[in-house]
Amino acid sequence: MKKILLLTILLTILALPVFSIGFGYHILEVRTEPEFANGTFPSSMKYQFNFPVPDFIGGNITELTFRLDNGLIYRSLDQDPVTGKYYSKYPELLASAGFEEGQKRDYSVQFDEFALIFSQGILKTPLSDKDLFRIEASFGGRFENAFERLFFMYNEDNTSGVFNSSYNVPRFPSEVWNAYPELAKKDDGLRSTLTTFLNCGLDINLLRDEIVKKNGIKLSAEYRYSPKSLPLSDGKADFNRLTVKLEGALTLFTIKQSNGYSWCSTVIGVDVIYRNIKGSIVPAYATSGEIFGIIPPRTEQNIYGRLYLTIFGPQIKAKDLYPFITIFNDFALSKGRVINSQVDEVIKEYALSYGIKAELVIYNFANIFYEIGYVYKNVFNNSPYQVQAKFGITVGV
Repeated sequence: MKKILLLTILLTILALPVFSIGFGYHILEVRTEPEFANGTFPSSMKYQFNFPVPDFIGGNITELTFRLDNGLIYRSLDQDPVTGKYYSKYPELLASAGFEEGQKRDYSVQFDEFALIFSQGILKTPLSDKDLFRIEASFGGRFENAFERLFFMYNEDNTSGVFNSSYNVPRFPSEVWNAYPELAKKDDGLRSTLTTFLNCGLDINLLRDEIVKKNGIKLSAEYRYSPKSLPLSDGKADFNRLTVKLEGALTLFTIKQSNGYSWCSTVIGVDVIYRNIKGSIVPAYATSGEIFGIIPPRTEQNIYGRLYLTIFGPQIKAKDLYPFITIFNDFALSKGRVINSQVDEVIKEYALSYGIKAELVIYNFANIFYEIGYVYKNVFNNSPYQVQAKFGITVGV
């Protein structure tokens, strides 16, 4: 019944813009995964519909949007399902679960997330290219269905999976998933969940972003409330989350071409995210956060950050066609009680990584990048990781 009601709501919202003048549609991001057709085809996509609404405050932007994000992603089983203890801190639990040393513990997640968002700008400032203040409120939901990673599914003799130690043999016969409540099987045998949430947020924007030049600071705060009593929720979420993000950037120098485009510019900056989560049932998606090369432990308080130096190359015949290189140092701190842990355990762990990323922006339509880096401080006193590299393409319209 809940699925039918959700589908009705989505179809109603999607149908409204068809009869509206000035309706807009944007693809925000297209992502790929290496094991989904070898990264040839998109594995997930984020897009939004813009409803035509008048500006409630003259000179400031009013927006009503409906955002969708769906596709296929991978997650890793990093905690013991029953106790919530981290495998990297208690490696003996790996053997008791039948995992071999070095075995991947990744699984697939098919997801669909929607949000109806209202936002209102307040006040103009010459220090920013956007409104000085922006308030936002939204209602949304997320459906997930988890299953074995694709390489396990198409070849049952290849390797053991996360949910099955071998083909059709459950790895965790008790089916108790305290650490990952969204992975508990339902009556239909699926590891699926449907949760809903309410968001409110505030931006203070003193950052001027001019593509190859950035100067100023921006502070954003978002509060999410997701009780199991919220309409449409199946009860696999009961938490509240506060996220605060600080962005700061300074252009060190820029060299212009005769046509006004840039030959070269250099920007130094910092991004810091603080997140605080409280609740008795916290799904994995609500705790997502990572730095290059590692996903830090999920705790009640997390800090993620990046210090970076970006060198922009020449704008080639257009302001939105250019290469750039970013040298970065990432840091993460996990502090407090482990999320969904059944053990009264408080931890304080941090991780550090650094790397370099080369990227080509093609008319703001596609970004082609190659990234290489190294985790030089791991959590739980584990050994640092080997050098890791990523190659990918993101698309946005």
